[in-house]
Amino acid sequence: MIGRILAWWRRWRRQAAVRRAAERSLDELFRDPRLLDGTSLRPDHRPRCQLLDLSGAPDRIGFGIVRHPRPYPFSRQRHEVVELWLWSPHERRVERVRGINVSRARGRDDADGSFAPPP
Repeated sequence: MIGRILAWWRRWRRQAAVRRAAERSLDELFRDPRLLDGTSLRPDHRPRCQLLDLSGAPDRIGFGIVRHPRPYPFSRQRHEVVELWLWSPHERRVERVRGINVSRARGRDDADGSFAPPP
């Protein structure tokens, strides 16, 4: 019984250490504007990022972010987009793996934004 508890505790501690290291690595990514150049990511997006894949950590970290971009600045539409990213700290490279437009997947564009007329 105690052996199982100790094994669980050690496993949990290892996973927590990997997660903390990945969070610090993402902090580093979002602090360096040169790394974000050429991407749609900005430093203020960091609080919305979620770690999704730590299987390759610390060499590769998968994370996701939910964004609500407007197609045009004057547009009433807004889209809910889930973006999946891979960050390779040792290569100093971030790449967008996939973007999923959730609004369009539901079959409609959302025009309930701040510029939308009242119902």
